[in-house]
Amino acid sequence: MRCRWMAVGLCAVAIASVASGQTYQIDVGYTRLESELTAEDQPVPNGSGVPVAQIEAPESNNGVDYFPDTTNAEFTGKTITPQDSPYNTSSHATTVGQFFYGNDSSMTPGITSVDAYNANDWFAQDFLNTGSASLLPNYTTDRVANHSYIGYETDTPTSTTEDPALTLDALHRIDYVIQHDDFINVAACNNPDNGGPFALLADSFNVITVGLTSGQAASGTTGELDDPQGLYIAGRAAPDVVAPMGETSYATPIVSSAAAMLVELAHDNPSLSDGSFTSPRTGLQLEYGETNDVIKAAIMAGADRATNNTSTSSNVTDYGDPAYATQNGLDTRYGAGQVDIYNSCHIIAAGQQGPGTIGTYGFDYNPSCADNAVEDYTFSGHNGVTATLAWNIHIDDNLSASLANYQLHLYDLSSGGGSTSIAASLSTIDNTQNIFATGLNTTDTYELEVTRTDNQGNWDYGLAWDLAPVPETDAAIVFVAAVTIFSRFRGRSLPTKHRE
Repeated sequence: MRCRWMAVGLCAVAIASVASGQTYQIDVGYTRLESELTAEDQPVPNGSGVPVAQIEAPESNNGVDYFPDTTNAEFTGKTITPQDSPYNTSSHATTVGQFFYGNDSSMTPGITSVDAYNANDWFAQDFLNTGSASLLPNYTTDRVANHSYIGYETDTPTSTTEDPALTLDALHRIDYVIQHDDFINVAACNNPDNGGPFALLADSFNVITVGLTSGQAASGTTGELDDPQGLYIAGRAAPDVVAPMGETSYATPIVSSAAAMLVELAHDNPSLSDGSFTSPRTGLQLEYGETNDVIKAAIMAGADRATNNTSTSSNVTDYGDPAYATQNGLDTRYGAGQVDIYNSCHIIAAGQQGPGTIGTYGFDYNPSCADNAVEDYTFSGHNGVTATLAWNIHIDDNLSASLANYQLHLYDLSSGGGSTSIAASLSTIDNTQNIFATGLNTTDTYELEVTRTDNQGNWDYGLAWDLAPVPETDAAIVFVAAVTIFSRFRGRSLPTKHRE
């Protein structure tokens, strides 16, 4: 078995943005977060202690140039280990690495351990074992993986025709490792000029998929797969979020970097989670706040539904236009919106809450929600809510898939002793539900209701919310948020410890 891969965004156009005085870091909330935590005398999460993987398509026909240039000063002090030989350097891999873990260009310069893979081999014998009837996917202690390429599976090395069964097998396998190992994978949607469709990896359920703030990346799943279970179909929502870059190759590592920041924050502060567990395959001790479900929900719930960018002329505009609405409450162009690490970091920093009364920011993780269960999260005093409910598709050891069905509702409980439905996300084909509501009455009490409508046994979920969707330029509200949300850290530092 071999794979055919086509890399996206091989030009280094995004480097100009890094070198400019106004960078993407302003637009994705990093500069704001850094200023706030510095004023609070708190360390800024930088990916320290979070091992990661960079999976790259070969840049040319020689099939081996997938490795970042380790002589680049951005990678000083880092151990980047090639997992496939032979290998040559790639300008594409170098640029992606700069945005993911570079000392100057990324939000996570504290990342020092990087496993670098050739995508062809990662999907085959070096990790997923696609096409093998006897082998499950391998596992790793890496926590976040970046995929800045698109592709599909073929049955011979020289074929240019997709084998839908092999592509589906690859999707089952990546969803398997994300579900079983909480191995967070972030992948690019297709750029508008690459042709297609390409099912890998945007057709995955459990991956975090990334598009462009311009809204020009490919949207929706392809559905060209031969799925007898009818789950990996066309019309599911993608991307999940967008980032302010010109190519999805470079938008994706920004989201991967954000995920690494959130993993560090949750892992190094166990008090933010109500529990933890040992991952059976990897042996890692994982806090509830660093699970794939919660990290995905926090990134999506924290995303900006309107932007005023400085590093690009592209912006998220007219979010919520019914012409672009998905079944699960997203926008076909922007997903949940533009990644905002300020909001997402506050969601994790506010800690696990509920069911019951919840605060301005926060998350919950239920490791074993029962069939047909209903969980309620109530709040008052806020005029808006952004919330994401995320759960994994389950892949068993026979690589058979099953999908629970959750719904997310928003009710106003202050209507004469009853309740009034304000919004609902009711998709039966996706594995996130999303609510974005503004103009709420600050004197009313509202309820976010998580509802299961299936009988497939206990299932985990992550829920994240932001009840303060305000413009970043509102200095007064920013100050209040800074005092309130990080107050539970006052008097002690956020430790920077390395994972054993």
